[in-house]
Amino acid sequence: MSVEHSPPTVPRDTLAPWASGGASRLWRALHGALFAATWVYAAAVLTVLMLIRVIGERWWPVTLLLFCPRYVYLAPAVLLALASGLARRHRLLTTQTAIALVAAGPLMGFTAHVAWPGVPSNQGRRVRILTLNQHNGRARAGDLIRLIERYEVDVICLQEMVFDPALETYLSRGWYRDHGKCISSRFPIVHQYQPTVAPYDDPLIDMVRMRTGSGSEFVVASVHRPTMRPGFESIVTGGVAGLRRTIGVRRAAMVKLASDLNRAGTSPTILAGDFNTPGDSSLFDKLRNRFHVGFERVGRGYGYTWPARCPGLRIDHVFSTKDCAFSYCVVGPGVGSDHLPVIAELRLPDANIFRNQAESKR
Repeated sequence: MSVEHSPPTVPRDTLAPWASGGASRLWRALHGALFAATWVYAAAVLTVLMLIRVIGERWWPVTLLLFCPRYVYLAPAVLLALASGLARRHRLLTTQTAIALVAAGPLMGFTAHVAWPGVPSNQGRRVRILTLNQHNGRARAGDLIRLIERYEVDVICLQEMVFDPALETYLSRGWYRDHGKCISSRFPIVHQYQPTVAPYDDPLIDMVRMRTGSGSEFVVASVHRPTMRPGFESIVTGGVAGLRRTIGVRRAAMVKLASDLNRAGTSPTILAGDFNTPGDSSLFDKLRNRFHVGFERVGRGYGYTWPARCPGLRIDHVFSTKDCAFSYCVVGPGVGSDHLPVIAELRLPDANIFRNQAESKR
């Protein structure tokens, strides 16, 4: 009488159903590779996050990490999850999900603002501001004007502006303009801090003082910081020396920006423009002591502004001094530029605060 022996069983969460013999050894090797890849990815995400938050642009390799399109950091999680599902390594999915949340959250700059009821806000004048890098005039004037009207914008800050007849006609009706044509306002402009700026010259900073109907004043600066493009191009042609020079130029420009803003004194101040710098860059450290960032305060989602066709970086921002209160900050639709517009609403300090400050100086 013969006795049949059944082959040894293999745990279902370890091997695929078709794996046997030599194939099972290969499958175990693939499982080991998946396990190792998952933890290497986890270590990489946490390391990149630490380098960006702690070291910043003080070390040039971190600059490369900082300007990498942020969705790149999430792609490995998707591939690993698909591979783990096919290989029935369901236990790895928990680890992969956790690290994917870190990548999709703090590393990619996700913001989930919650408007808490009962939280007091400024009762001063409402100001709505729009900023856009026009990409040397490539923005479509008609679409931009419709966006301005849709959000009932009070202040416009434009970078890389080129004369456009349709836009000039629109802004000639009820708008006040600065000398450089970078800033347009429904509020009267009472002082120009850079009177030598030529029209359409695209300065690094253009700053004016405005006055509301109640007589209170505030400062607006249109900002266009140096780009990293020359530094990245120099890596291909001549190594990292050019990259380091570009980082140095940008660092010096940010120091000068902080110095220029001191001329506003204690007045409420709004900065808007193309900073060519992601929000988590260490270059913003000098500004954060006095200013806060609109999208970080009240934004939702990622707020990426560049490149417009497939945004992967948030490099256009609206800042304000901490005596102002943001109501919202959103990224608008494309209007033909390689940047997306940013629109923010904020409240200036109450007019009584202005009067008290003026009386205290007497």
